Amino acid sequence: RFAGEWVAAVAATSRYLAEDAAGLVEVEYEPLPALVDPEEAMRPGAPVLHEAHGSNIAFQTSMDFGDVDGAFREAAHVYEGRYRWNRHSGVPLETFGCVASWDEISGMVDIWASQQNPQVNEQVARTMRVPSNKVRVHMDVDIGGSYGNKRGRKQIFLTAAASRMVGQPVKFIEDRLENMAAGDAHGPDRVWKVKVAADGQGKVLGLDLTVIDDAGAYAGRGAMQISKPLTALVGPYTIPAVRYSPISVLTCKTNQAPYNGFGQAPTNFAIERSIDLVARGLNLDRAEVRFRNFIQPDQFPYEIPTGATYDSGDYPTVLGKALKLAGYDLAQMGERKAEARRRGKLLGVGIATCIEPSASGGSIYNLFNNPGMIGGGDAGEGVRLQVDVNGNVTATIGFQSAGQGHETTVTQLVCETFQVKPSQVAVVRADSTGGVPSVATTGSRMHLMMVAAVLGAAAKIKDKMVAIASQALGVESSMLELRDGEFVAKLLPNLRIKFEEVARIAYRRADLRPSNFEPALVETYVYRNPKSGQREDIQPEGAFKTRGFISFAFAAHVPIVEVDPETFEIKITQYYLTHDCGVQINPQIVEGLVYGGTMRGIDAALLSQYCYSENGQLLSQTFMDHLLSSAMEVPHITATDNCTPAPGHPLGAKGAGEGGYMTAPAAVLSAVEDALSEYGLFLSDIPVTPTGLRELMRERESSCDEG
Repeated sequence: RFAGEWVAAVAATSRYLAEDAAGLVEVEYEPLPALVDPEEAMRPGAPVLHEAHGSNIAFQTSMDFGDVDGAFREAAHVYEGRYRWNRHSGVPLETFGCVASWDEISGMVDIWASQQNPQVNEQVARTMRVPSNKVRVHMDVDIGGSYGNKRGRKQIFLTAAASRMVGQPVKFIEDRLENMAAGDAHGPDRVWKVKVAADGQGKVLGLDLTVIDDAGAYAGRGAMQISKPLTALVGPYTIPAVRYSPISVLTCKTNQAPYNGFGQAPTNFAIERSIDLVARGLNLDRAEVRFRNFIQPDQFPYEIPTGATYDSGDYPTVLGKALKLAGYDLAQMGERKAEARRRGKLLGVGIATCIEPSASGGSIYNLFNNPGMIGGGDAGEGVRLQVDVNGNVTATIGFQSAGQGHETTVTQLVCETFQVKPSQVAVVRADSTGGVPSVATTGSRMHLMMVAAVLGAAAKIKDKMVAIASQALGVESSMLELRDGEFVAKLLPNLRIKFEEVARIAYRRADLRPSNFEPALVETYVYRNPKSGQREDIQPEGAFKTRGFISFAFAAHVPIVEVDPETFEIKITQYYLTHDCGVQINPQIVEGLVYGGTMRGIDAALLSQYCYSENGQLLSQTFMDHLLSSAMEVPHITATDNCTPAPGHPLGAKGAGEGGYMTAPAAVLSAVEDALSEYGLFLSDIPVTPTGLRELMRERESSCDEG
């Protein structure tokens, strides 16, 4: 159903032999018309991709939150926009790899894979029709860069099935063409049709959002990505009414993966471009329109029309800081534009903001009202801690690493809680049968969920150790504190016992520890998202309120670009941003996440696209055609932060893994449009390229000539 789709698998003793053997496979195809345009695929009479389904529409609904019709009746102005978020994705240096080993005697399959899947062991078990405790997915695998697109589910299934068939371990490694054309790793591909109702001062009264999502040939997790926007459907703005009409459409393209934000980034792009549309229509400053519509600090916690409750924030301050960093002043910017023009360049300043929902509890799937689906329901995160007989600490987590610094963060928390040295801490990763409930590194969740689980397990162990120290010292537990690696009596500081000695008593001295204590210091704590699974059905029928995210981070980006008026080459000369992810547990990790995400957002805005021909052939399946940014395209990023702690998290932390990518595309497009403001262009598609700008200019000149 799409070019490059896998229809047969060959196992051999080497990749070379396998490829040669695959070339001998003959397949008889009945050519059918290709479906590449999702809007064309929706039309009556279009060829149907899945005859049994009877339609190319995988999912469709429409929901009103608030009085949408009333908002548009009362509006002084109604603006309409159409936006195109073209298909792209993360493209890791290393493609997907997997090793599977089936043991016929135990009925157990071991899997090592560079995957980032929630509950992947459950999925393998369902596919292979074996008990879930007979699938051992090893998590001590550094999977490298992912941004959510390293799923590889069918690759894992095939490798596991092949190992079972041949009775030997089997290895599968994608080549680059397989990865790009058929790796099921593409990001969202959406057409937005937006109506904005506003009063004469630029206050937005309502939104009408229709999105057509090109899921590819099979719905998979692609269709699910149209659900997450409900959690931040009005962005950081006090928009009282919104209509959301998502449509998931099947076409002759490879499948989507839940790439970087699980579908939230295109929604933020549409919202921010719509705010620019209002500013343009009323001839108002883009920053001023945002300030007029922002949720104010004293309004938190703030429930948006869809039911999501933003926990805390200071959006005016964050945007103000970013503008100050950039030296944003209308008069001053006029001078800078004039100076650039004297050099033969067109200078533009972009503005965009973004809400980053953090740590989902599965409620984003409420759109489908099916809590039993993979990834849905009450998704907790577990950690097991052990203080051994010598006072060393082992922390066991149950998920894989995609480069987010989990070992560093866990070690930091353990050291701070138990006042031990980093050399005394080991962080290990349990496999899927290791008894540590876990999900995966998705949805900006681990530095919230994992951190809370570490603190919960540590508190349980600390309580035990205080009880032991209390009996050993003859002091009430409430009168003890851990200070400089020793349990000390608050009023009698000479009464003290070392942390290591308490650990030794726990394991070796039954005569000194409380009689009801087991001889160990091992605790597991599973942190439950306090908002997990919350759903409230409302009128009109089909709409509901969802409250599944713990906290909501915020960011504001202000890039400055120069455009060559002859070649339309676009160069980002400076990039300024401010982010608020609450309390930063490790600022260096946050910095890396913000910078990396922003770079991927620049890719989306200017470079990356999976282009298909009219007959469904992928045209950009090598790095000659699918472009990625380098140090030449990404400028120095000047960043600062703001901190409004998350009241629902033990440390006040919020997510930081997705905001950079979510914000940058709209910001960069806004800057390019500002640079070309004298031409009256409205940019609606990403990526924006010199070729695309040249075509827009030709269309403008043609329409002027006809006029």
